[in-house]
This record gives sequence, C-alpha cells and structure tokens, in this order.
Amino acid sequence: MVKKAAWIDAGLSLVRRDGNQRLTIERLCAAMRKTKGSFYHHFADISAFEDALLDAWKHAHTLAPMAAAEAESAVAERRRALYRAVGKLDLTLEVAIRAWAVGDVRARRAQLDVDTTRVAYLASLWGKGKRARTCAELEYAAFLGLMGQHGDAFPRHAHLMEILLRALEAT
Repeated sequence: MVKKAAWIDAGLSLVRRDGNQRLTIERLCAAMRKTKGSFYHHFADISAFEDALLDAWKHAHTLAPMAAAEAESAVAERRRALYRAVGKLDLTLEVAIRAWAVGDVRARRAQLDVDTTRVAYLASLWGKGKRARTCAELEYAAFLGLMGQHGDAFPRHAHLMEILLRALEAT
C-alpha cells in the first residue's frame, strides 16, 4: 500500500512542475500508477489533498528550517543555519505555491500564515521592538525577490542577502 506521504510528495512534484491548475486526482493517480480508490483511502477529496499539500509545504519550507536554526545557540549561528536550510529547499516549488495563492483563497491563507510565521521568526533573530520587525520585513522581502528572480539558483546569490544583513546591522 502506498503511504500518504508518497501521495503528498507526488502532488508537490506535480504542482512544482505544472502548477496547481493541472493538479487533478486523475493526473495524480496516473503519476503514482495507482487507482482512485488508493487516493480516496487517504484523502476525502481533492480539497483535503490540497490542504495536506499546503500543510506539507509549510512544514518543509518553514517549520523545519526554523527548527534547524533553533538547534544553534547563538543568533548569528541561527541565521546561518536558517539560510543553509533554506538553500537546500525546492525554491521552484516555493514559487509555484505562491503562484497558486494568487487565485486560490485557501492557498493564499496558507501563504499568509507562512509569511507571518517567517517574518516573526526573523524578527526574533533581530531582537525586540519596531526595528526588529522592520529589519525582518526587509530581509524577508529581499529573500522573496531573490527567490522569485533566481528560483533554485538562490543559493548562488545568497551573498546578496549577506550584504543586506550587514547593511541592516549597521543601521
């Protein structure tokens, strides 16, 4: 029997490659070489499956990198660990999820939740107060821009984030 995680991995792969508009139970079952009955064993419908995809994205692309960063004791080490973890992510999938959020209310809510969580975490690395929040928002906006521009090539352009961080620290 195919595990639920395999369905989610296949779904994320389809979203990454073709976007959410082409995500159907039929295409998913064809990709998995399984029947619809196998799909329905794990998910009530496509909506429940999409919710599971968005939850998996949040975990893998937000909560797991934050947990990796939190394993470090010093703030500077946390930031480095965070960017190492982020550099290993499927940033093309990240862009595809964001494209999905443009036309889908559930995906938009998931994206906003992720964005809020990420900015709050970055703010915690900057300290407390309004300046911490401002620095976090600037850092995150720069990350989104670089990710959108470079996708999975983001790690090759991470030095730009380092320049921004040094500039923010100097202010």
